[in-house]
Amino acid sequence: MYGLRIIFISIFTVFLISFKSHALDIEVILPKNTKTISVEMQKMFDHIKSVVPNQVSELLNNKLILDFSKKKVDFKIQCPKNLIKNSQSFLENPEEVENNYANVVSFDDIVVPAENLTKQYVSVPSLNRNWNNITEYPLNVMLVNKGFLSKEVSTFPTCYIPANYFSKIDYLEGQILRNIGKIWNRKAKLQSSFLKSKERVRQFSDSSLFSHLDNWGSYTDVNNNKNIWKGDKLKLVAPAVRISPLQNFSLEDSFSIYFEKFLNDKDFACKKPATHMYFKKIMNFSPFGINECKNLNTKIYGGFLNKNTFNLDPSRIKEIHILLAGPGKAMMSRWGHTMFRLVVCEKGESGSDCVSNNLDDIVLGFRAYVGDMQINPIKGVFGKYPSLIFPAKMSDMKNEYNRTGLRDLTSIPVNFTKEERKLFLYKTLQDFWSYRGKYYFLTNNCATESNDFLMGSFLSSPKKSYLLHKLLGRTLTPTGSISDIKKAKNNAEYKDIKNTFDLTKLNKKNKVANRDYVSASYRPTLQKLVSLVKPSLTIKQSKTLYWNNGDDELLNDIIKKEKLDAKSFIKPEIQDNRVEMFASLPIKERVRLYKKLLKNNPKYAISLTLLETYIKKGLEKSIKSNAVSLAINVKNPSPAAKKVLEAFKKVTKSHIQAHSFYSYGVPSRAEVKSFLKKLSKEYKLKKSDITLGDDESILEGHVWDWEDELIERSENLAKIIFPEWSKELKEIENLLKSLREYPKTKTLSF
Repeated sequence: MYGLRIIFISIFTVFLISFKSHALDIEVILPKNTKTISVEMQKMFDHIKSVVPNQVSELLNNKLILDFSKKKVDFKIQCPKNLIKNSQSFLENPEEVENNYANVVSFDDIVVPAENLTKQYVSVPSLNRNWNNITEYPLNVMLVNKGFLSKEVSTFPTCYIPANYFSKIDYLEGQILRNIGKIWNRKAKLQSSFLKSKERVRQFSDSSLFSHLDNWGSYTDVNNNKNIWKGDKLKLVAPAVRISPLQNFSLEDSFSIYFEKFLNDKDFACKKPATHMYFKKIMNFSPFGINECKNLNTKIYGGFLNKNTFNLDPSRIKEIHILLAGPGKAMMSRWGHTMFRLVVCEKGESGSDCVSNNLDDIVLGFRAYVGDMQINPIKGVFGKYPSLIFPAKMSDMKNEYNRTGLRDLTSIPVNFTKEERKLFLYKTLQDFWSYRGKYYFLTNNCATESNDFLMGSFLSSPKKSYLLHKLLGRTLTPTGSISDIKKAKNNAEYKDIKNTFDLTKLNKKNKVANRDYVSASYRPTLQKLVSLVKPSLTIKQSKTLYWNNGDDELLNDIIKKEKLDAKSFIKPEIQDNRVEMFASLPIKERVRLYKKLLKNNPKYAISLTLLETYIKKGLEKSIKSNAVSLAINVKNPSPAAKKVLEAFKKVTKSHIQAHSFYSYGVPSRAEVKSFLKKLSKEYKLKKSDITLGDDESILEGHVWDWEDELIERSENLAKIIFPEWSKELKEIENLLKSLREYPKTKTLSF
């Protein structure tokens, strides 16, 4: 027993020696006139030693040398906006950009510095190659600005508080850890054989997985193995939602900032849960013993003023599908629309039951955030609108696309591992609160955003992310993405991703097996009714039915200017348009046709309500989309009109302001609660703001859905301005009532 004890102690001692041999040591070289460092700085160095893991310490030969003795360059810690402004003088409206970059709505105000301006503070000469006598310095030497040793008391810029920097000592610690991150990025021993095969200088930051996880664009050349990005291309993420705007300088800088926060911020797992998962994976290490956030805020909002919430708890969501909407009438929807469907499973439900019971399913889609009174297609083409994630209910999407838009919805399962599904959901949380890109109708739209999102989700297989990038990196439309995925199925080069998407759900012949994956348009049903009512109605083949020549001319001009592949924008076949033609008939003519049919076939009365309901929804949608813009265009608007417009302006800002928290990443529940309270107080609309007269009032004690209420009041205003709308809606409502009662009354009126 005593012998075993001696053996155990010996093994434990060897383990401690081994562990200690990997611990980081820090050597400080001071200027000649400086003998000591401050107590605060020594504590900071001790802290760095405690947070740097052994595998990182080994890259530095277990020793970090911080040399303060070199020449002092300019030392003045400034806010990033000032650094950028000093470097780039073309900021158009600098007064709109506050220290914390909150409320940056104009994307012309977002700039990226021409160089990394923090190099004046801390530099690794062997990596950065911007100091003299580079070859004299080994990898573990950092040159530090003498200004950090100064005991001068100065006010530290408050813009760094969101990143948890409260003093220049905090700032120095961040710079040191970031540079260690760059060393790890270039010199770490890779676990992935695929990543090893690429032989990139910047091993992790240049990978497709990280770049898409961090929302960098796909306009790149993946055939260059050394650096697939051929120069970093950022999709302009607003600085308001970055830890530091300097993340927008390069992929490596962004990687190093995350590296620092991963090691040094206990809240990082809650603020950036997806990025935390990524670093934990590549480093095989969990700082502070935190595997994941225990109190993660998993809620996102469909609307902030009506508090419409969606819970993205990974335990509730069992499958993730691509949700593809068929082509629509408008120019901006002619190639379909790409979204994601999150299949929600409540307790006691199995996977197949969940897919069938889709009422609770959540739909995520990237859309242009239009804060204007009316959408401007030119702005959409030239990137003047933010691109944001919008959540919705599956039932609402069916109403929007199947019933009103007469477009099919097809659900294509993505074969994620459990880990990848969680990363997808965590990335959704991050991007809902932190991503604000530029929406370009042709080059950064729902398809490209969704493709990029997928590429940043395959944590278990960097190769899948790479191949998807190679396959879809230049695909610009939803229909084009599906077409490319189909073609790759039989291509040996893409064998590792051929089972990533379940394309069997696209088989229209197998309707029974795929009934839970295809939500059909109402068009076939309505076409049959139109054929019964007016058999002589022929299909109009005019190419201007859906898109006018002006749209095509604009589209062709942009394709030529941007040097895009015109084949990606081939106009799809025009659909059978008898339903639209019938809907355009005057109501008197429709009633005449209905009477003729019902005289001998009274059983069709209830079926005809489907046709009139479609026509009514189309009119209501037209009113909703045009009510405010029509009010704007009225000469000399009434005081009532002005009140509605002013209220509308307030409400439309609420969504974009959710990206203005005074901290980075996913906000805590307490932060959201405080934000909602502030928002309700700031945008609370009085009765007089939206009522049109003394006879209209809001019910006391009623839970007020601000946005719906505002739309309704806007509609009422539009009806007053354009009374024929109100009259037509009333006639359709009367006709619907008459059709429902026809089996009893045998009469039809409107």
